[in-house]
Amino acid sequence: MLVVFSLVFPLFAAVGTSPAATVNLIRNEIITYDMLDKEAKKFGAPDDKKLDVLNMMINDRVFLQGAEREGITVSAQQREELYRNYKTNYEQNTKVTLTTEQYEQMAIRTMGSVDEFKDALKNQYILENYIDKVKGDELKNLKVSISEDEISSYYRRNRANFYQDENVKLAHIYIPKEGDEKTDSSNRTLMNKVASDIAAGRITFEKAVKQYSKDEDSVNLGGEIGWLTMANEQALKALGADFFDSVFALEVGKVSPMIESGLGFHIVRVSVHNDGRILELDDRLTPEEPETVRDYIRSGLESQKLQNAYNTAVNELVETLRGEARVRILYK
Repeated sequence: MLVVFSLVFPLFAAVGTSPAATVNLIRNEIITYDMLDKEAKKFGAPDDKKLDVLNMMINDRVFLQGAEREGITVSAQQREELYRNYKTNYEQNTKVTLTTEQYEQMAIRTMGSVDEFKDALKNQYILENYIDKVKGDELKNLKVSISEDEISSYYRRNRANFYQDENVKLAHIYIPKEGDEKTDSSNRTLMNKVASDIAAGRITFEKAVKQYSKDEDSVNLGGEIGWLTMANEQALKALGADFFDSVFALEVGKVSPMIESGLGFHIVRVSVHNDGRILELDDRLTPEEPETVRDYIRSGLESQKLQNAYNTAVNELVETLRGEARVRILYK
């Protein structure tokens, strides 16, 4: 049961540092009009939605007070550690290294200031630990099941999203460009000769890989370098349109003439060529991964149900705390 006391304080103007609400579970906290305006601006909320923003702010405060009552707090030192750890995890996940200044700018773009970003990390940590303490067993024992009807229904609604671009699986003999005109000219001539020798049957593609290719990662794999998709913009930019056109036009099993790319000189053999198409439920999402469309949908729906259960647990806890707290909404 939500406890709301609507009081009017005529001595206060409804601006600035005047209280828009007070919250008291273990101590009294004031949410001022300035604080409300700042939060509403952050979310782009119009005036007629400010009461929703205010209730969200009240929920945050009763939750944090409830966590504190349970002994779940974050010290200033822990807050700084959370900030450092977030940077480390971000860099590991994105493979992008940030300078201190770049990280600070990211924090400012995300939350408005570095301090607010640190507070958001602190509050998220408190939320997760509080929920784990009071609802952890319930959530850990939660079992969700996804029916075939749910999977089929999701697939029908989102079928167009499971389009797989035209792709080829290829192997190559490769000599990189050195940036020296004489060396590159010599390598271009060499690769043209190697391509002619393969076409004439004087050497096999496999032997030529071992003898001439400078791609150390693929030499012991018979020149295999995996899959290339027509939609790979990064590869297109590096290799060039001529390389793409030549490779995708190559007949499966045939060895190409020498192909010059933005990176070097190649002789290519395509072993598989798939046209672009809408994937069926039991097709692999990508040629090199075992996960099927069905697997992907099932996993996503399971995650969604678990997240919904988590959100319900949070909302139930907040509702309980608001029922225990003394909440005064003064906003008019």
